[in-house]
Order: sequence, then C-alpha cells, then structure tokens
Amino acid sequence: MSEQQISLLNLALRAIFNASSRSRPRDTYQLVVDTSGVVRSFTYTPVREPERPVFVELVKDALVGRRQALPLDTREYAAEIFIEDNLANAISALGEGDALTDRITDNIFGSVIDFRLNPRKGDRIRVLFEKEFLSDRFIRYGRVALAEYQGQIVQQTAYSYAPLGGSLGYFDGEGNSLARMFLLYPLPFRGINSHFNLRRFHPVLKRNVPHLGTDYAASHGTPVYATGDGTVTRADNRSSGYGNHIRIDHGYGYTSLYAHLYKFNVKRYQEVKRGDLIGYVGSTGRSSAPHLHYEIFKDKVKINPINFYYGNLTAKEYDELLKQASVVNQSLD
Repeated sequence: MSEQQISLLNLALRAIFNASSRSRPRDTYQLVVDTSGVVRSFTYTPVREPERPVFVELVKDALVGRRQALPLDTREYAAEIFIEDNLANAISALGEGDALTDRITDNIFGSVIDFRLNPRKGDRIRVLFEKEFLSDRFIRYGRVALAEYQGQIVQQTAYSYAPLGGSLGYFDGEGNSLARMFLLYPLPFRGINSHFNLRRFHPVLKRNVPHLGTDYAASHGTPVYATGDGTVTRADNRSSGYGNHIRIDHGYGYTSLYAHLYKFNVKRYQEVKRGDLIGYVGSTGRSSAPHLHYEIFKDKVKINPINFYYGNLTAKEYDELLKQASVVNQSLD
C-alpha cells in the first residue's frame, strides 16, 4: 500500500478506533484493495470486543469509518464446585476458564477470603453467573449474581447489588459490604514467594535483610492492579532496589508500592481506582526472577495490609438487597 492510502485509512480510523493504544495480539483484519492500489474496504475485529468490529469503506472517493455494535446473547449458568487442591483446578475441571476463577477470587471474595490459607479439600462453592455469546461463540463472563463459599475455615455469601446512586458491588446476607480499602492481592493470585518478614534471607545479597513487603509469584508481563483508590505519586525507576516501581497515595496516611515492574500503564499524578491496571510484572532492580514486590505504608512506616471495610447499606437498600437475594437464591437452588 502507498503511504497516501495508509494515511487516508488512518484518518478514517482516528475518530472511531485508536489503533496505537487499543490494538492487541490476535486482533484480526481484512483489507480489500483494488488493482490500482486504492483501499476499497477495511474490517478490523478486536479480540477483546469482537461484538464491536470496525468498518472502513470507500464512499464517493472518501474512506468513511464506523463501528458496529453486534448484540450479545447472555445466558445464565449455575455451578457447584468442590475443591480438591485449589479453586482454579476445580473450576477448570468443570470446563470453565481462569477468568471465572479470577472473578471469584479477586473481584468478589478478594477482600474477605485468603485463598492462600483458607481453602481446604472438600470446601464447596456455588455460583450463579452469566456468559456472553456472539453467534454461539463464547466471548466473556458476565455478571456473577451470587457466589456462596462453604468451607471448613470460612463461610461467606456474596450478592451482586448496586446501592441507590452507587456502583455495583458485593454484599453478604446482612447487608455488609465485602469491599475493603485494599484488595488482598495486587494481581491474579497464583502464589507467594516471600512474606512480610523482619529476618528474611535475601537471595541476592546472601544475608538476613528485613523483607517489609510481600513477593507474589508471577510470570513476566502479568497484569498488576491498584489495590485501592488513590493518586499515583511515582512511576519511575529512581531506586536501584525497586527497579521500575509505582507508588499510590490512598490518603489517610496510606501508600502502596509495586516494584520490579516490566513497564507502566499509569503516569505520575494520575487518579486510579482499586482494580485499575497500573503495570506489568518484570524483574527490574534488585530481583533474581520475575515477580511482584508489594508494600503498604502507614504514615511512612511499612506494615502488613490491614482490613478496612467500606460502609454498609441503608435500611431501604438492605430491603431491596433481600428481595434480589431471594430471587437469585431460588435460581441457584
């Protein structure tokens, strides 16, 4: 293709799709060019949003772009899961994917159940959830209306509910929010290499050095998420030990730190919400292998993450939650 045709195609795309920031590996496109080298049509299908393909067509000597919104078919499913060794394997045995595991462990129970310590063989989880399809092709998981964990160590029920004028969240049967100031994990949980420890043997320095944070096992490029709302105060490598790292000020004297990153997805002074993607796991700085080093500060002192719950529902909202809970409980049963 000529530079002129590429430029015209870029101009047509600019208003509807930012290819430089939103294109991903495995996206697909189809380009039709006539014998004179003129673009007749261009179709682009994002792998993350195949229901929103991009179309560019030649109309009266000009390339015109538009974005389509194809209807998705939403279907409701129920699952009963029994843990043998871990939740991920139990869900996989049902034929479901890691995205559902992450939804349960991170988005729903991520603040109240420690999936590193709490699960035991024989623990049961019941889930009522949605799956979205495009022409019988599975696209993604939708809303999880109800998740119920019945274990030997912990029992917890989570109902999906949006308070009046608020955003969607998860609450127990008493109307208590399951959200905390900080998520338990800053990335999809797969394991911990090293805990908060005042006398930990350092694998690089070969001596006992206080390890005032947590090292999470993760492969290179694993997404890292903000564990709480706040403002990014640093996103740089101005520390030989931390390498590429991010600091987030959460207010009330609390700060979180994410170290040894491969690259950033945020900038200094940017506002973030808990669960926002902020960077990717790497092995920069004083690191012997890819992992995430995570710290929490209270008034500039390093601490273990603390349990701070958000507010609960009003009486009117609680009555509404109970009505919805009755319906989803019947569906699950």
